[in-house]
Amino acid sequence: MIFKSFDIVPHGTKFDFVGKRHIAVVLSLLVNLTVIGWSIKGLNYGVDFAGGTEMEVKFSAPVDAAAIRHGVEELGFKDASVQTYGPEEEHTFLIRVGRVALMGPDEFKKVVGAVKARFTNGRSSWQT
Repeated sequence: MIFKSFDIVPHGTKFDFVGKRHIAVVLSLLVNLTVIGWSIKGLNYGVDFAGGTEMEVKFSAPVDAAAIRHGVEELGFKDASVQTYGPEEEHTFLIRVGRVALMGPDEFKKVVGAVKARFTNGRSSWQT
């Protein structure tokens, strides 16, 4: 059996790749900087990079994520993000709220207390 190799540049080609490396590096840098420049404008930074507060909430009974989001928005946090976290039977949610600079310990307790009061009703446990 004879194996034939696949060559991108055929054997015997006489092109000075090493001599043109400076041009290739400059073109590569220009393309990369252009892509990075376009990306920075359009990126939607999460809590990790933009700042904010992230809470992991666990209930013992099923709770709708939309209801949690609505409850957090009623507290004045319009940029809240609520998503399920972990296995569905654990009823765990990840709540991300921006404005970390404006939220001190008192405001944090206010959010925890309001969500607790709205969703526990004596039937759910609460963990932060």
